Amino acid sequence: MTDALRALIRMLAEQIVDEFDGARAPADDAPALTEEPDDDPRRDLHALLDR
Repeated sequence: MTDALRALIRMLAEQIVDEFDGARAPADDAPALTEEPDDDPRRDLHALLDR
């Protein structure tokens, strides 16, 4: 049961992160992102859930 709950929480958290990734439109003068930022919240979430 614990693994099922962990998987459900992970799935919901990823959906929330994906929802907020596009929440803010970039400013007109903002530089274009060429690569994924190092502070990806999904990576931190996975590290926390894998403990």
